[in-house]
Amino acid sequence: MNTERSIRINKVLRELNISLESAVNIFKTADIHIEANPNFKISEDEYNFLRIYLGLKKYVNISKPQITIPEIANRIRQSKGIPETAFKYFGTEDYHLSSLRDKYLFYSEFTSFNDPFDCNVELIDFQKVGKSKKEKTLEIAIKDRFPTIGICCFSRKHNSILMWSHYANNRKGFCLEFYTNKSQNGLNPLDVNYTDSFVKANFYKEKETALFHMAFTKAKHWEYEEELRIINTHFTDFESRKFSFLKEDVKSIYLGVNCDPKVRNDILSIVERIYDNKVNVFAGSLSGNSFEIEWKEVIISVK
Repeated sequence: MNTERSIRINKVLRELNISLESAVNIFKTADIHIEANPNFKISEDEYNFLRIYLGLKKYVNISKPQITIPEIANRIRQSKGIPETAFKYFGTEDYHLSSLRDKYLFYSEFTSFNDPFDCNVELIDFQKVGKSKKEKTLEIAIKDRFPTIGICCFSRKHNSILMWSHYANNRKGFCLEFYTNKSQNGLNPLDVNYTDSFVKANFYKEKETALFHMAFTKAKHWEYEEELRIINTHFTDFESRKFSFLKEDVKSIYLGVNCDPKVRNDILSIVERIYDNKVNVFAGSLSGNSFEIEWKEVIISVK
């Protein structure tokens, strides 16, 4: 007597939310043939095979490599939350202080970035069979634009020990906290998409998003930075890469745990003279109870 449990396929279809045609085709991949009849019954082993197959299928879909398009950046933004502020690390050079004093942000050439794969031009594929003369001319024009691209980088966090070491001259520098997403003309940086997959955007299929993909895709190794960035183009020289911001855009200033005394004094003077003492300043110190940085507000005396 056969005691193996059987299940009506129609019930399985409702449970797994698939069509009868899909189920028939899935079983065919394992050389299992069932009737295309909703009343047909399958064995428990066949039922388990279907569940396992769909589980693997789902995993493959989630992991499928994707081009970084604005919709993906917005999806990341929504999942992490639209940031009210963003942080930018600075070292101890005079031009770092002049950025605070003269109220500008510098849009760097991506060739200067410390990540050798950042804005990798190989992320754009210019391959196409039978390019027209117009397409060849456009390709040359796009590649000529690469040196005119400028990127300004921010982070969602100000307390990363690694970032203080990498971008603030071994914690001797400072970090600015900017208000973001307050107005259309304000600072509105987008999140970087971190991935393990080196996927190329075909320029001739994704003209509108190929440059975006190149600028907002980074290796997952850098995910700890939680980077946000703004991209602009058509920079012609060094001075043109300086974009002004309003003094009201600066919320706070964080001084590294080893902040250079001259840098500290210069910053406090700038806050008093340029920002009317309306910017909060915090000094960092190493916690005695955890691997964290503790912050204490610096009281600026008003003369």
